[in-house]
Amino acid sequence: MSQGKNISPYKFLDAYGRGDVDNFFGRDQEVEDAYTKVFQSKILLVYGASGTGKSSLIHCGLANRFSQSDWMPISIRRGGHILKSIRTQLNGYLYEDSLTSAADLPKPEEIKTQVQQVFLDHFKPLYFIFDQFEELFIFGDQAEWQSFADTLQVLLESELDLHFIFVVRGDYLEYLNEFEKQIPGFFDNRLRVEKMTAKQAEQSVIRPAENSSIQIEEGFVESLLQRLSNRANAIEPTFLQVYLDRLYREEYQRTEGKNMIFRTKDLDYIGPIDDILAEFVDEQVFKMPDSKLAWTILKCFVSLEGTKVPLRVDEVSDALQQLGEDVPRQKLIENLEELVSKRILKSADEEARMELRHDSLALKIYERISIQEKERLEVQRFLSLSFKEYQKRGTLLKDDDLAYILPHQRKLQLSPEMQSFLSTCQKHSRIAKRKAVNRRIVFSLIILLACSAIIGWYYTGQEKERADRAAEAAKLATIKAQEEQEKAEASQSLAKFQEAEALKQAEIASSAQLQAELESKKARLAEQMARQEQSLAEAAELRALASAREALLQKSIAETAQAEEMRLGRLSLARQMALRAQQMEFPARAQLSMQAYQTHLANQGINGESAIYEALLNALKGADKNAFLIQQIDFKVQSWQVFKQQVFFESSPKEYYRWDSSSSKILSLQGPPPKLAISKSDFDIMGKYSVRWESGQLEWKGPNNDIRTFKVQVEGLVQVRVSPNGDYIAWGQDDGKVFLLKVSNGNILQLSSHFAGLSDLRFDPKNGRLASSGFDRMVQIWDLNQISKSPLRITDLGYWVQGIQFEGPDHIWVLSYEGHLYRFPLNSSDLFDQLCELKLPLPEQKEWQQWTEGKLELQNPCVP
Repeated sequence: MSQGKNISPYKFLDAYGRGDVDNFFGRDQEVEDAYTKVFQSKILLVYGASGTGKSSLIHCGLANRFSQSDWMPISIRRGGHILKSIRTQLNGYLYEDSLTSAADLPKPEEIKTQVQQVFLDHFKPLYFIFDQFEELFIFGDQAEWQSFADTLQVLLESELDLHFIFVVRGDYLEYLNEFEKQIPGFFDNRLRVEKMTAKQAEQSVIRPAENSSIQIEEGFVESLLQRLSNRANAIEPTFLQVYLDRLYREEYQRTEGKNMIFRTKDLDYIGPIDDILAEFVDEQVFKMPDSKLAWTILKCFVSLEGTKVPLRVDEVSDALQQLGEDVPRQKLIENLEELVSKRILKSADEEARMELRHDSLALKIYERISIQEKERLEVQRFLSLSFKEYQKRGTLLKDDDLAYILPHQRKLQLSPEMQSFLSTCQKHSRIAKRKAVNRRIVFSLIILLACSAIIGWYYTGQEKERADRAAEAAKLATIKAQEEQEKAEASQSLAKFQEAEALKQAEIASSAQLQAELESKKARLAEQMARQEQSLAEAAELRALASAREALLQKSIAETAQAEEMRLGRLSLARQMALRAQQMEFPARAQLSMQAYQTHLANQGINGESAIYEALLNALKGADKNAFLIQQIDFKVQSWQVFKQQVFFESSPKEYYRWDSSSSKILSLQGPPPKLAISKSDFDIMGKYSVRWESGQLEWKGPNNDIRTFKVQVEGLVQVRVSPNGDYIAWGQDDGKVFLLKVSNGNILQLSSHFAGLSDLRFDPKNGRLASSGFDRMVQIWDLNQISKSPLRITDLGYWVQGIQFEGPDHIWVLSYEGHLYRFPLNSSDLFDQLCELKLPLPEQKEWQQWTEGKLELQNPCVP
C-alpha cells in the first residue's frame, strides 16, 4: 500500500468493477459457473438476495475471464424507460449517433438496427447486462414490460453474436413469468448467488489486506465472521465490505496509514453491522448545515417497498413538495452534491438520475419514514394513477376510493387539474347515492305489498299444520306407554339377579376376613424382631456420626467454595449469552436472552445488569419493532412533561395537548398545564437548587443563598442539569460526552459518551438515576449509587431522540424529533415477562449446545 493515501481496498457499498480484480476474492466457483453458463444459452439469469454481490460477480469476476477482443459489455439500468435506456447506451458505442428522436419511444426493429450497427462497428460479441432488473417491475407498467419482451424476442431471433445477462433480486423472480410465456426457456439457464460461506469471506478479508500491507491480529478474522454470520453461518458480502471499510478508515486515522493492523478489540468499539450503517448515515447527515432537510431529501429516494429510487433533480423537487417541503432549486442541488460527497448518493448517470448507493441504505432510511408519511405517499400515488386512468378512459373514483382518500385530502399537494378531477368524482358519488336511495324506497314498497300477500297464505296453512301435529302427538303417546311397560318388566328381572349375586359376595367376604386376621398376627411378630435390629443399628450409627462430623464440616466448606465459583462462572456465562444474543435474529435472539436472564437470576445476579437488560429489550424489538411505541404525534413538540402517567405537550405555535393513559389518545387543552416548563441549555432549576453555566464556570446555588462555583473545561455545551437533592451537577456536549460533578468535593467523572451530539439530560426526581439521549439514537441510564457500573442502554431507536422523561422507578419516556413517543420499562423482569407471553418454542438441542458451548442444560425459562 502506498502510505499517505487513504485508498481503501474494501468497496463499502459500491460494486466491484473490472479494475478491482486485485481485491476481488472468495467467488472463484461462482465466477467459473457464470463463465460456463454464459455460453450455454443466449440468456443467463443471475439472481439472489439483496447484498449477495451479484453485480460484483458479473462486472468484476466474469468480466476478467474475457479478453478485450471477446467481450463487449453493455450495462443497462431501467432509468425512466427501459427501451430509452437501451437506445442511450447503444448510442454511446456507435461511431455515429442514431437518428431516432430521443423523445420518441423506440420500437423493437429500431433497437435491432442499432444493435446491428454496434456489432458492425466493433465486431465483438455483445453482452447486454441488465443490472437491478427488478426496477422494471417496481417502477414500470404492463405496457413497458410488454414492449421490452417484444424487443428481447426480436433480438434473440437475430443471427448476431448476442448474449443477455439479467441480474435480479430473488424476491422478484415471480414477475419474470411474464417473459416465460412469450420467450420459452427464459428460466432454463440461471445462476443463484448465495451469501458467502465463512471460508469464502475469510479470503475476501485476508487477501486485500495482504495486497495493502495491512497486518491482521490472530483471531481477528474468526471474531469478525462470528459477528457477521447468521444462524445458517452465511455472510452477506455487502455487510462485510461496509464493516471492513469502517475498520480501515478508523485504523488509517489512528496510524496515518503507517503500520496498519486489524485488531480484535476494535470490533467491540465499532459495534454490530446494523449500527454501523445507521450510525454512518446519522453521522454524515448530522454534519450537514440543514440535517432535517437532508433527511427529507433522502426519503424521496426510497420507494414504498423500501427499495432505492433513481431520480432527477426536478423529480426530487416534486417529491419534496408531496412531503410538504418547498426547497429552492439551488439549495436542493447543493444538498444533493453534499450527499454525493458523503458517499450516501451516487453521482448522476447519463440520464441525470441520482440514487442511493445500495438497497441496504434504502432500508435504513425507509425505517425512518413515519406511518403518516407512508400513508400520504400511498394516497398521492394512488390518486395520480387514478387521474391518468381518468384522462385515458374517463373512469371516475368509486365510493370506497373516495373514503380511502378523504382522511388525507387536506394534506395532499394537488394540481388544479387533479383537484378538479377529485371534485368531479365526489359530485358524481353524491348524485349516485341519491339515485340509490330513491331506488331503495320504490323497492321497499314493492316488498311490503308482496309480504302482505304471503302473510295471508301463511296463516291459512298454519291451521292445517296444527291439526296434523295433534294427531301425530297422540300416536307417539301410545307408543311411549308400550315402551314404559317393557322397561318395567326388564327392571324386575334384573333385581332378582342382583339379589342372588349379593349373597354370593357375602360368603367370599367372610372367608377373606379370616385370612386377614392370620396375616396380622404374622406382621406383629415381624415388627418385634425389626425393633430389636433397629436398636442395634442406632448404636452403630451414633459411633459412626461422631467420626464423620469432622469430614462433613470439611466437605461443607469445600462445597461452599465450589458453589461460589460455579455461581460466578454461571453469571459470566449469562453475560456471554446476552452479548451473543445481540448478534442473532428473532426468535433465536429472544430464546437466548430469556435463558441468559433466568441463568443470571438463578445465580443471584442483580436485576439491573446492563447486558441482560439490553438483550431482553432488543429481543422484544425483534418480535415487534413498535413494541414500545405509545403514540405517533403529528405536531411539532416545543416542550413536554410526564406527570402521574400522563404526558403534557406544548407545540409551536402555543398550543397545548395531553396524552391520556386511560383512553391512549392525545387530547387538546385550553391552556398550559401547571407542570409544563422549558429549561434552557445553560440553566436548570430543580426544587430549591439551581445551576448556571457562565463565563467558563458552573455556578451552583442552594437554599439560604448558598453559592458555590466550579471552574471546568466545557466544549460545546448542550444541556446542564442539577439533581433534585443538589448533590450532583451533570452536563453534556455536542460531541456526545457526558460529565458528572459531585458538589461536596468538586470531583468530576466522565461517563460513557454518545457517538453523536447530546440532545437531552435528566435526573430521576426520586430514584437516584441520571439519563442521557443523543443523536446516535441511544438512551443511557446510570445508577448514581453505583456510578461505576455499566449504564442501561436503549439503542437503535431508529430516530433522533428529542427528549427523555422519567416515570417513577420503573419506566422512562422517549420522544423523537419525528414525533414518536415511546415508553420503556427499566426492569429486566418486566421485559422477561413480556417475552414469556409470546410463548416461543424452545431452540433445538443442537443449537443450544452450540450457543452455550455445552455448559448449560436446556430448560424452559418461563416455567418456575
